[in-house]
Amino acid sequence: MFMALIAPRASGLTPVLDLHAPDGFLSVSVALLLWIVTIAVLALSVSRANRTLDERMVPLMGVTAAFIFAAQMVNFPVAGGTSGHLLGGVLAAILLGPWVGTLVMACVVTVQALVFQDGGLLALGANIFNMGIVGTLGGFAIYAAGCRLLGGEARGRLPAAGIAAWSAVMLGALAMTLELVASGTSPLAVALPAMLGVHALIGIGEALVTVGALALIRAARPDLLTLREASGISVGAPRAQGAG
Repeated sequence: MFMALIAPRASGLTPVLDLHAPDGFLSVSVALLLWIVTIAVLALSVSRANRTLDERMVPLMGVTAAFIFAAQMVNFPVAGGTSGHLLGGVLAAILLGPWVGTLVMACVVTVQALVFQDGGLLALGANIFNMGIVGTLGGFAIYAAGCRLLGGEARGRLPAAGIAAWSAVMLGALAMTLELVASGTSPLAVALPAMLGVHALIGIGEALVTVGALALIRAARPDLLTLREASGISVGAPRAQGAG
């Protein structure tokens, strides 16, 4: 996921070409509301994870978090002077399940904010929401639907992951756009085409990295792709042909 924050020129603020929103771009009321929503979803994620987590997944959680953390530290230029980096929520959800994946993403975003000052503390709830919740839970829902349409997870894993990763970028960009508009930072007519236009291209990079990582795991350690299902989290069976 790659985030470019759009600010109106009249405000005197310059665009922040980074994934994490700094303080000052979201109003206090919007930031606090997103903190409340984020805490509620994370509490639900902890509850669900406690019921489904297989102890064999614990080492994979650490490896996944470390990979996403390192990948998010690598920025590269994108069209229009923006820069971006990997989101990783779909990859985490596919390997660990959506609830554990959400917690992993929340930890990554929080460490980056506290240790590297990457994003504001008041805006941290919004950053976790956009990257760790919308991108992970929403992305996994799209992945699961894609796998069912493509004949099951074993058959549809890579194409469904690519579609889900691209879509997760767009969902996160849309969420940030609405937050900026609600905060009075930028009008919808400016923020929406700027954010979604750039992120439509950026999502391609997210999809390629996600599919590449899954292909590598499938070739080197295919057993890691079965741990999520061992915890009771599957994408469901494909729909039978001719079913009403």
